[in-house]
Amino acid sequence: MHDVCQAGYEPQNPYPYYRQMREQQPVFYSHEQDAWQVFGYADVERVFTDVQTFSSQTPCCSFTTDFHSFYRMDPPELQQYRSLVSPPFTPLAVARLTDRMRGMVGVLLDRIADRGQMDVMADLAFPFPLRVMADLLGLPLQDEERYAAWSQAITGEEMPELRAYFLELLTERRHLLRPGIITSLLEARLDGRPLHQEEVLGHCGQLFAGANLEITPFLGNVVQSLIEHPEVAEELRAAPDLIPGAVEEMLRYYPPIPATGPRRVTVDVELGGQLIREGQRVVPMMASANRDAAVFANPDQFDIRRQPNPHLSFVTGPHVCIGAHLARLETRIVLTALLERFQDIQPAEGARLSPAGMFGIKHLPITFRACVDPTLTSRT
Repeated sequence: MHDVCQAGYEPQNPYPYYRQMREQQPVFYSHEQDAWQVFGYADVERVFTDVQTFSSQTPCCSFTTDFHSFYRMDPPELQQYRSLVSPPFTPLAVARLTDRMRGMVGVLLDRIADRGQMDVMADLAFPFPLRVMADLLGLPLQDEERYAAWSQAITGEEMPELRAYFLELLTERRHLLRPGIITSLLEARLDGRPLHQEEVLGHCGQLFAGANLEITPFLGNVVQSLIEHPEVAEELRAAPDLIPGAVEEMLRYYPPIPATGPRRVTVDVELGGQLIREGQRVVPMMASANRDAAVFANPDQFDIRRQPNPHLSFVTGPHVCIGAHLARLETRIVLTALLERFQDIQPAEGARLSPAGMFGIKHLPITFRACVDPTLTSRT
């Protein structure tokens, strides 16, 4: 993003730049991205909801090209494909996973509890959502070492080895699949016909990637929030009913990803005072929209009691994140467990926090002391 850097963009702390852009150039053409970046809340929301003007049918990255992804679809096709995998992600279905997910987090924290230190990303934020998604997909338990390595390597580029793995599961290793989303897709019908192999592969790749591309960095953001605001940890221990609101503020303040995939403009349109021509692309900057003072009072203040909190971290409109309910519950379970079991959470010597959040960061070493007498109940 050479042109953005010239304008004062600092990757480690982009928020002053975002504020400057919202005030001076809320829609800005990036030659580096060959796209218009959209910074203000109202404009970002419009891009997400006006699917007639801002189409998702445009190349995003090699990964979504390699897999038949509904990220790149518009209604009504979008709803048809999402409906095939949406049942496990409804609030009721997600709630049924609570005990199972609490157990997963407990096992992971048991492994490091006596050490007094951990790498948040490697010990918790990466393996937990991966195992949840592997369960939902029905991946063979004995394959965890294989698919864990691929999940860590996902960057948006093509991954022929991951594609080959899922193809193997759909053919000669189908008998090893556990009941889950993949077996449901193999039995599903779309307009009365079975799904093509490419369609099943697309769902597999998209859901598998989403588990760690988005939830892993956000769980790192949760721990960073506790480190930066130790008074919040004490508030939440004293009043665990505040945890859901705290999760929403963490989502607003440090979203899982700073921006979403591009949209293609289908007709000439004015946005943020700029004329955008048919065929050009726009990139909604969610992290900037979440700090827009036109919507959020004192937007740079971290406030776990903020109401309302209409952040756009899970998008809005037809492309709202299909796993939003799951992500919220995963986060509440992790946050509750950390507050119950650990106190004095601090960055380890040499560790550095990122004002931009943990997106793209592989390690967050911390130290802690075990809670002798936990004050939280097991509520999420």
